[in-house]
Amino acid sequence: MHQGPEGLDGGVDLAEVVAPGVNEEAKRSLLRQLPHGVYVVTSGSGDRAHGFTATWITQASFKPPLVVVAIRHDSQSYASVTASGAFAVNLLRKDGRAIAERFFQPPSASGSRFGELAFHAGDATGAPILDDALGALECKVVHVFDRGDHSVVVGEVLGAATCRGGDLLLLADTPWKYGG
Repeated sequence: MHQGPEGLDGGVDLAEVVAPGVNEEAKRSLLRQLPHGVYVVTSGSGDRAHGFTATWITQASFKPPLVVVAIRHDSQSYASVTASGAFAVNLLRKDGRAIAERFFQPPSASGSRFGELAFHAGDATGAPILDDALGALECKVVHVFDRGDHSVVVGEVLGAATCRGGDLLLLADTPWKYGG
């Protein structure tokens, strides 16, 4: 990983480094073309179950198995994940756009986006696993990087469950645009 001339902690604020001549239109277009899956990240349990739609997720390590999730750090989602210390990444099926839309919306008056969706507590963390997902990765939070408008949450995979068959819903399969 390139750390810059001063390293990661050497006093250079990379957020303030401006690249001269950046073509903003090209940057936006290219960032939107990066392939992204569409996921529902869940945390908490029971009547404190929380979930949100996410697209900024990737695997980061084999040993130990790690995934990283970008979460807006001023959100209820961030508060829920960091307070519980665990989360599940539910991989949505290609026909799961309605589920993704549900978890984009603000919580209902009852405080839950789950409504009548069937889910169960994961064996490893207790985080909600959506029964209609392809499957889910259960993770414990091992590190949080607060930078920019999203925090990067690193989770160690403690459990995995396959729920249903099918193909992964990709951001490109939807009319949504995110990034840039």
